Amino acid sequence: MRTFSTKARKFPCPWDGCGKSYTKSSHVTAHMRVHTGELPFVCTWEGCDGRFSRAETLTRHFRKHSGERDFSCPVCKASFLRKDHLRGHMKRHNIDRFLSAIASKQGNKAKRKRKPSIPAANSTRNHVCSHPGCDKSYTRASHLKAHEILHGEVLPFRCPWEDCGRSFARSFELSRHRRQHTGEKKFVCHICQQAFMRSDHLSMHVKRHIFRAVSIF
Repeated sequence: MRTFSTKARKFPCPWDGCGKSYTKSSHVTAHMRVHTGELPFVCTWEGCDGRFSRAETLTRHFRKHSGERDFSCPVCKASFLRKDHLRGHMKRHNIDRFLSAIASKQGNKAKRKRKPSIPAANSTRNHVCSHPGCDKSYTRASHLKAHEILHGEVLPFRCPWEDCGRSFARSFELSRHRRQHTGEKKFVCHICQQAFMRSDHLSMHVKRHIFRAVSIF
């Protein structure tokens, strides 16, 4: 995702008829070499007589000799000599469409948050836990009942796996725990196909894709 500078271009090119201007004097100096043909940056690789007008062009050229690939795809780990080649490669992963979808979802979430909420008639927390030292309260009796299980000595959802012995207060906790025994990974990243046992682990993984993609564009 490219951004463009809003700084004033105070440094014009003095070359007659050029009309280019820049935000820094050093940029004018580098640009002038286009007119003069000066190539001060020389490749030191044995047998190579390459010369360049800019230091970054020499650095990029040198990677062809060394085989160094500094630009890695955060999705499939393919590596490239040049950043623009990486950008072109990432388009095959539909990263732009993926980021747009994420932005749309974030926008919808923000709209839902801004929408004024109307208090429900039964939103009062009338169901209070009677366990000593606990101040939890709930809007529904079923929620209180589920909470009170945590205070009990016997948890109702017991792992059937041999020699495990773990028990849980809620069924979804047992389901999540059982995947540790079976190795099941039902939550799959739609970008790189890596799979996870837990949805929150997948969410953290996808955020890393977003961060890396944004930093490249």
